[in-house]
Parts: sequence; structure tokens; C-alpha cells
Amino acid sequence: MFKINYRKQTFISTLIFGCITISVSIFVSRASASVVCPKGGKPCIVRFCAPRSCYDNARSVAVSLPVSPATGAIRTNQPTIRWNPITDARGYTVEIRDASGTVVFSRDVSLDQTELLLSNGLGRGQQYTVIVSALGVIDADSQGEFFVISAEDEQELAAAEEGLSVFEKVELYLNFPVIRPLYTDAIEALQRAIADNPDNFDYTLLLGHVYWEAELPQAKAQYEGILNATTEPAVIAQAEVGLARVALDEQNREQAIALLESALAKFETLGDTFSVAQTYQFLAEMNLETEPAVAQELYSQALEAYQAVEPTSALPEEVLQRYIRVIQKEISPDR
Repeated sequence: MFKINYRKQTFISTLIFGCITISVSIFVSRASASVVCPKGGKPCIVRFCAPRSCYDNARSVAVSLPVSPATGAIRTNQPTIRWNPITDARGYTVEIRDASGTVVFSRDVSLDQTELLLSNGLGRGQQYTVIVSALGVIDADSQGEFFVISAEDEQELAAAEEGLSVFEKVELYLNFPVIRPLYTDAIEALQRAIADNPDNFDYTLLLGHVYWEAELPQAKAQYEGILNATTEPAVIAQAEVGLARVALDEQNREQAIALLESALAKFETLGDTFSVAQTYQFLAEMNLETEPAVAQELYSQALEAYQAVEPTSALPEEVLQRYIRVIQKEISPDR
């Protein structure tokens, strides 16, 4: 079972799988949860965008990069751009821009086409924006950013993959030193592992987390599917925490709190002190701006739980002390 540490803003999340520790940058509440489109006051749908751009909720064209639907860094310089069909469209325009905003590729395609292979290739070591527009439909466009890693990075990555377990590969893909995580590779590795081991909930929970961090809508369905597939309290609690993050992105704070409280009760019953501490910390950070007194009490409970955690090889003393220092600073900022 893996554990996830939720921190506000740009703190690091720690996922623990036996003796493997995966660190990824996550947000308790992303900016996209509070952005409002200028048209009609509708919330933005920002599925594959980074940065988060607004487009009409009812007419967004979902872009997936490249073969798998994940933005981020990609290994191939000949990606397949895929998008969802849209009602009333007469066709689509696919446009690629480089980091300076210069259009390096543009093509109109027919209505029955929802994918396009960039066979001519893109420059390696460069960042691009893909924009897919539905012809004949106002405001029906969507965009996503991706970074094509260099040939040297691709060679280094291929060599580093040799002999790694699934979890080690995911750690590599999420933390490989390029401009963006390789979400596509992480997702595909986990999907293959799940196909071979459908009852391994470590894989399915981690896939939900990767979907969520990549800002993909599959995260919610992934966590809900886990809830429907098991009666194991520890797995259910972790899925509830994942769904709480999704609920926050959907601006459903009450649902997020209910899910976290349900998960917390299970963690306490199971005696999972580390997860208890993390959940208290998550709840504290949710209340920090709106109810600071409540947040302070929750931080105190998180601190007490962290101090009760016994160090392990996967969760060494220095890591625990780092968590404790973070909580102590929230409780006493001048400490």
C-alpha cells in the first residue's frame, strides 16, 4: 500500500511502495479549480492544458498527447495528436506552435478524422503548443503543451529503464530531469501492469494519482472504479483521499471534507498512523485560509500523529523529521 503526503502549493508528495519511495510535486488545490471563464461565468474545463486556458465548457475539444491522453514531456518527436469529436463541427484545424508562438505546422482535416500523426517530426529538446479547433463552431478550441525530450535524454532514459520494476519506472518517469514529467510513459507502464495484475490495488491507486497530477479527467473514474472493486478498508481509504483531491478541483469542498473524514476514520481503525497524520494535514491545509483556528487544531493533531510514527526503511527518520518540521512551522511560523 502506498501513502501520499498532501501539501499545499509546491510541497513534495511522497508515495511509498514497500522499499520504493516516489516523490512527485502535487497541489492540494490547483489554480484551475478557481479559474472562471469570461463567458457566462462558467468554470473552465482544463483537461490537457498547461498553462490553464479557458474555453467554452459545452464546446471544448479534448486534446490528448501523444498516443495516450497525457500532457507533459514526450519521448517521440512524431506524436499522434488525438481529440474528441464535437457536435456540429465541419472539420478540424490542428496547429502546432513553438515556444516563441511561431506556427510550425497547420492542417485542416475532415470531420471523420480525430487523430493526426505528425510524421514530419518536431525538433527535439523543444516545447510546443498544440491547438485543435472545430471548424464552424464558435469558441470550440482546445490546447495542450508538451515538451519533446532531446535525443541524449531519450538515450539516457532508455538505459535507466533497464531492469526496473513498475514502481521504479514510474518514479523515473515522474522525476526524470526534463522540463515536464513523462506522464504518458508512467500511465502506459501502469496500464500494462494492471492488465497483468488486475487485483493489485497499488497499481490502480498509483494510476489514479498520475491521472490526477497530469490533470486528466480519468482520475475520478479510476478512483470510483477502485471503490466498486474492493471491500478492503485500507484501499478504500486511499481511494477516498484521491477522490477528495478531485472534489477540490471541482470546487466541491464539502464533498472533499466528507471523503477525508471517512478515510481518516478508516486509517485510525487500521492503526495507520502515517496516513492519519497526512489526512489531518490535508484537512488543515483546506481550512488554513477560511478557518485558521480549525486549521491550527488539525495541524496539532497531524503533528501528534507524525511524532507517533515509527521510522522504517521506506520512511526513514530524516523524512519523518522533515514532515514534523513543516507542521511545526505552520503551528509556530517564527519557530
